[in-house]
Amino acid sequence: MTQAQINCFFAIAETGSFSKAAQRLYIAQPAVSKQISTLERELHISLFHRTTKSVTLTAEGSAVYQALKECREIFNTAMEKARVISQTSERRVLRLGCPIFWSMDAVYQPLVQWASKHFPWLDLPLKAYSQQEILERLRNGELDVAVHTEDASNQEGLITRQYSQSDSILLFSERHPLASDPHNTACLNGCTVVVPFDLADEKYRELFDGIRNYLGAPDLKTAQISHLAELYPLLEDTSRVFLGSELFLWKNDPQLRYITMPIPRKLFVSYRENELRPDVVSFADRLVKDFNK
Repeated sequence: MTQAQINCFFAIAETGSFSKAAQRLYIAQPAVSKQISTLERELHISLFHRTTKSVTLTAEGSAVYQALKECREIFNTAMEKARVISQTSERRVLRLGCPIFWSMDAVYQPLVQWASKHFPWLDLPLKAYSQQEILERLRNGELDVAVHTEDASNQEGLITRQYSQSDSILLFSERHPLASDPHNTACLNGCTVVVPFDLADEKYRELFDGIRNYLGAPDLKTAQISHLAELYPLLEDTSRVFLGSELFLWKNDPQLRYITMPIPRKLFVSYRENELRPDVVSFADRLVKDFNK
């Protein structure tokens, strides 16, 4: 029994619907169904009565739900005690800089979740800057660690390591023409690119033009979403694709059924050469190591 299976089981039991469970978990409905089918096979029982109008727990499913609910309450109590302990301990602040074209919603939340797991004592304020500003603020001490797009390994006073080979991804339905022919980017002409930031803003214009040129799709349209919860239903429409940072998918649901297309552009992680704080060095090293697993 995996955590993903437990999450899906609770979501269905508490919403009475596979589709509402998928919305709650921000994953596709087939992924929820697959998790439950796998769990039922492992347990050799049927967890739900399924009809066209409702989904209810079976007697066996109800017993499993009550047992897991007790376990969850014990776990939540333990986590709350851990949070109280951590709040009374010394906390450190690590100022992180990122490229201005990163979506703060798409990138910040998975990064904070990752950092809270490996660096629970660390506060992680994230600010976006242009490439030139990032390196300047890093050198003058306004930032502790920076993720950026320029290889600064030869710049005096900075330690730089490559972070990834691509920093942007396209996410699209498995029914999209690109799913069967990933080289046919001409089919993106006329598509709507959905993003969590405003591509009409001049600071993103060069980025968007570069992406259109790279994909060979000069007639791409754009639409903005206010929250990532809106993303998955939109991707059911094969005329829409999602543009975001690949960090959006980092450590995300392995059952994600949408296709991704990387848009090459190297990313780097840098910090000051004279930075001796172990949390800075450890964070930068762990970020590079974990991302490239």
